[in-house]
Formats: sequence, C-alpha cells, structure tokens
Amino acid sequence: MEGVTDGDKPRRLGPKRANYIRKVFALRNNKKEGKVDDVRKYVVRREIKKGDKTFYKSPKIQRLITEKRIRRKKLYKREKLAAFKLSKDKKAKYEKVLSQFIKERKAIHLKKDEGKTEAPKAEEKKAQPGAKKVKEATAVKQPAAGKAAP
Repeated sequence: MEGVTDGDKPRRLGPKRANYIRKVFALRNNKKEGKVDDVRKYVVRREIKKGDKTFYKSPKIQRLITEKRIRRKKLYKREKLAAFKLSKDKKAKYEKVLSQFIKERKAIHLKKDEGKTEAPKAEEKKAQPGAKKVKEATAVKQPAAGKAAP
C-alpha cells in the first residue's frame, strides 16, 4: 500500500525497562571495570511542539538503580541486621532468666523433700483409711426406722 507500508517510520515508543534499553542499544554495564553507560541518555523521547517552543517527553525508566535506591537498600539491610541482633540478645536474656527460675524452683522442691520423713512402716500401711472403706462397702445397709424400704 502506497503511503502506509512503503515508508520507514521510527518507533514511536521505545523500551521502558533499564535492562531492555541496555539490550536494544548494546550498552555496557560492567561495574567492575568502570564501563557503565547511562541508560537515561538512550531512552526514546517524543518531540512535542507548542507554538514556537519544542518539548521532549520521555517515559519513566523502570528498574533503574539510582543512588537513592542504593541508600534505601543499605538502610533496609542495616535495619534487618539490627533486628536480628536484638532478637538474639532478647533470646539469650530470656534463656538466662528461665534457667534462673528453674534453679530456684528445684531448690524449693529439694527443701520440701528434705523436711519429709522416710517411707511409712509396714504397721502404718495396715491401718490406713482405705481399708475401712472396703469393710463399710461390704456391710449390708439397714433401712432407717420409720421409713419404708424401696
């Protein structure tokens, strides 16, 4: 079709993600060697004319690592580490208090056990209240005077 498919038109929209921009324009991103091309210079811009002035619009680059992002990441990592250390200290403190409590409890039980005498003798075992209950249960109950037996 003439006028539609025969002419080349530049892309109206370019890539928006930082790594896609690097891929399309073959940019270097080797931080170890210090060869890093700025992605912001290669983003596809749109030219807008208002009267006699010309403006350029460009999309917001996604996944762009900025100084602000690096600072936030460091802060997040520092807070995470601090929280880990704090919880570790609290756990150690709790374990210390718990062991102290257990020691005190054992000491109280040992004192109670020392106050008790040895096991009861054989004569005392025979005259225990449990033996009386057995005898009472075997005896036949007599109905009370004046009341009818059921």
